[in-house]
This record gives sequence, C-alpha cells and structure tokens, in this order.
Amino acid sequence: MGSLLLALLPVVFAGSLAVLPPGAGPEREEVLRAALDTLGYPDATLLPAEEFAATVKLVRVDGLPSGDECDAPVPLDAWRGRFDEARRNLQLLAFTDALAAFVALDVELVCLATPPATSDLFRLELAAAEAHTFLARAAGRDAGQRRFHEDEARGALTRAAAFGASLSVPPDVASEVLTAYERIRRRTPEDPPRVVVAGPGARVGARFNGRPIPPGPFDGVVGANLVQAAEGATVTAAARLRLTDGRTLVWLSPDRVDPNALDLTAALAARVRTRPDAASPGDALLAAAVRLLGDAGEVVFVGDAGGAAWVWAAGGGGDQALSASAPVIVPRPAVDAWRAVVGAGPSAGWSDLGSGPLDGLGGGHAGLSLHGRVAVNPWLAVAVGVDPWAVAAPIPDDQGGGTLFRATVPARAGVRFGPHTRRFAFEGGVDVGLHAFGAFPEDRGRAARVSFLALGAVGVSGALGPHLAARAHAWFGAGLGYATGGGALGLEGRL
Repeated sequence: MGSLLLALLPVVFAGSLAVLPPGAGPEREEVLRAALDTLGYPDATLLPAEEFAATVKLVRVDGLPSGDECDAPVPLDAWRGRFDEARRNLQLLAFTDALAAFVALDVELVCLATPPATSDLFRLELAAAEAHTFLARAAGRDAGQRRFHEDEARGALTRAAAFGASLSVPPDVASEVLTAYERIRRRTPEDPPRVVVAGPGARVGARFNGRPIPPGPFDGVVGANLVQAAEGATVTAAARLRLTDGRTLVWLSPDRVDPNALDLTAALAARVRTRPDAASPGDALLAAAVRLLGDAGEVVFVGDAGGAAWVWAAGGGGDQALSASAPVIVPRPAVDAWRAVVGAGPSAGWSDLGSGPLDGLGGGHAGLSLHGRVAVNPWLAVAVGVDPWAVAAPIPDDQGGGTLFRATVPARAGVRFGPHTRRFAFEGGVDVGLHAFGAFPEDRGRAARVSFLALGAVGVSGALGPHLAARAHAWFGAGLGYATGGGALGLEGRL
C-alpha cells in the first residue's frame, strides 16, 4: 500500500491531505471529518497514520561510524593525496590497482574529518567509471566480468552526472568515458529520490553529496549518497545512504541522543496525547515530513479529545514545531458504534405443519419477539432471538387428555452481517434454533416433540437517539416436515 501511495501522492493529494491519529476507527474518522469541515478542510483526503508513515522512509544518522568501518578520522588532504596517486596509476594503465584504491577511497568518505567538496565526489566517480571501462574492455571473452564492469561504469557515470551538474569535466578524462558521461548527463532522471534532511545536525555546515543542504525537499541520487553534519570544519555525523525512488526523510542527530528521533507513527501518537498548545517530542519530525510531502499539497494532522478537535500544521522552513488551530467542538454522531443490543416488540408469523397429530396448530400466529446482538467487529455480530407464542388445544380423553401447547422457536442463535454505526443500517444472517411442540402420548408415557430449525434472517434499524433505535426484522426457515417464517417490529437499546 505504501508504494502505491508514493506513486499517487502528486495526483491524489493535489488539494490537502489530513493525517489521522494512529488507530482511528470508522467512528472516530467520522468525528474528525466533521472537524475538518468546520476548520476549513472540507475536501481533505483522509490518510491513516500507518499509511502516512509508509509513504516516508525515515533514516536516522546519529553520529560517526565506528568499529571496523572507521578506525580513525581520515584527513581530507590525505584522502585527496591518495586519490591523486590512484589517478596516476590509472594513467599508467594499472587499472586493477587504481580501481582498488578508488573503492577504498569511496568507503572512507564517511570517515573524513572534514566535509569533501562536490568536485571530490565528482572526480572520484569519473575515475572509477574510467577504471571499470578499461577493465570491461580487458575482460575479453569473459562475458560475466565484462557485464559487471560495464554496469559499474554506468552506475558511476550516473552518480557523476548528478554530482557534477554545474561542474566542468577534468581535462584528463578519457574520451571514451567522456562520451558516455555526456550521453548520460543529457538524460532526464526518472523518478529521482526526493529527500529532506532535518534534525539538530541539519544546520550550517551540513552537506549532502558535498553540497550545503537546502531547507526544503531536493533530488537525491539512486544508489549511494553521502550525508554529513559538521561543526565548523569538523564532521560530527556521517553516513552513506543507499536510496531508491520514493521519499526519504533523513534525521541528522550528531549527539546520538535525540528524543525527537521517533518513528512517524509514534510521533503522531505523541502529538495526539499532548495538549494542542504544548510542544510534543515528535513535532519537528512531523514538520519535516510535511516539507517532504509539500509538493503533494497541504499536509495537516488532525486529532480530537474530550469532544474538541484540532488541526496541526507546519509553517515556514526549518524544524519548527507544529502550530495548532483553535479548537472546535464537534458533536458525536447520533449513533455511536454499538457493542451490544437488546430489543423487544410484537411479532407475527405463519407455519405449515402438514397433517398428522399437529394438524390445526399451524397457520398464522402472533406474540412477543425478544432479541439481542453482540458485536464481534464493525460488520459482524452474534445474534440470539426468542419469539414465544402459544396455541392451546385440548387433547381428547381417549388420547390421554390434557392440553397441548406449542412454542415457536423458543430459542435461536446465529450471526448477522452488517454495519453497526450508520443511522440506517441493513443486516442479514443465518440462525439455528429449536422448535418445541409439547408432549404427546407414546407407548411408554409422554414424550416431548422437539425439532431443530435452520433459518435465514434479515433486519433494518434506524436511530431514534444515541442509544435507542427502531428495528424491523424477519426470519424464514424449515424443520422436519414443515416450514415457518415471521417478522417483528420493536425498539432496541444500544450499549
């Protein structure tokens, strides 16, 4: 779902996008929609918090690499000296040695003590592309090696085209590589990664691929990208990020301890739990996500508590906290999502009992219907019903005497499918039940006649108040040798 939203963002959210709190169900969504209408966002597209978080890839850069990756900071001058030496090896046709040096220099970019210039990255990619190009030619009949070096050369030239958009090509680049570079440079990148860098480290001195970080979203490079935070000329945080298409929020935090570095769903949950006029730890993170999605239209966050609702929006650049709108009181819908229902009302029905000892007890009947339902989820409920009615018929003395009573479906249970939150709702389902006919003379005493029933049921209900509704329902089914059906009107209380 997240990848689909990424593709549709510029189209679907061309107006305004309202992000819901985590876990907002249909009932709460209805309240928040009413709040958005009141606050001036009647056409906002609603997006659950979980799907919003899936549209933004969050990457945290918390400090400098450690351990085997970087034993110690690498001085930029020493790095440049080693690059010049590797470049000389390339000119002396020592392609393998030169490429090994370029790979090592690429790995050490995150270890540099001082941020490199974009031209350093540009020259490194061009030199690596040149080494791969010549090694592809030297591979001869080894098709696997040739394809490997050709692919690596193409990737290096693509990164060089992104790094060197405003730079001149060094004069010592081989003509074959220069021709391939110019061909790639003239292409328009398809769906480049969109990036926003935010956090405590995204200040003056921070760099992305050697360039100062802009305040808003910008295009990254498919593949490896270098991000660095710096104080003065000293790098305080660095990472190589491998980006694909989509949107990436880079949270740059050199001190490694940052309460704002939550995930986006947790940041939204923290925002909803905090007073609208107070700062929340995740606000800066959410504000940065708003900037990243800014080309998709206005992005706001909506929440409610205690019958009031607010909309939060991020204004201006930087990592400003979200500002809240004035609260509005939004009445709850007339019908809450019920958890359980109990109802009663008059019922009527008809039975076909056929001929035999029960002859005369069929036909029309009337009585009282009692019913109840318990919600399992918003569209499924367990239902029970009792529709007692009785017919008294004298039994002749030669058949044992007494009176025969018949109760129609004294108990049935089943399931109902239908919504539980609408003012007018339709539902249907199936039941099983018991049909008792009373006692009959047998060879050995008197035995009760009881049969099972299988029934279908339908119903409609409409709200009369927050916890009261009118309801009509009907049922139809069959037992052993007979059929029955009926309906009822009544009132039901909703919990």
